[in-house]
Amino acid sequence: MYKDIIIKIATEANISKYFSLEEIGIDNYAFPYQQAILLVDVLRQSYVPILGGDVYLKLGSSLESSYDNWYCDKKEDERDSVFVKRSCDVAEIFIKEYKWKNIVNEPLFAFVIGEHRKGLRRHHE
Repeated sequence: MYKDIIIKIATEANISKYFSLEEIGIDNYAFPYQQAILLVDVLRQSYVPILGGDVYLKLGSSLESSYDNWYCDKKEDERDSVFVKRSCDVAEIFIKEYKWKNIVNEPLFAFVIGEHRKGLRRHHE
């Protein structure tokens, strides 16, 4: 279900470069570096937390997991607005600091998102 939300948000932000992970049995999409950074910002502005993500590599015409990932759990008593900002910051830092093991194969980043945090305005409403 969240993959539909990711694509809706990406489309609204004019992010058109992404890859389906269906061929490897995953119901999600992965985004190249620049689009992933942009998507993090859009999710932050839309008050959608990023619970974590995975890194994939495009090898020729196929995709493969790099087995690298990140996650961000909500802290006890953490306000929703603080969690959204922190979770997006964690994702952004991970993506920006990700060390490419093979310069030929650009990493692709897939996101696991939470629900829009109730009580917070969406950026695009």
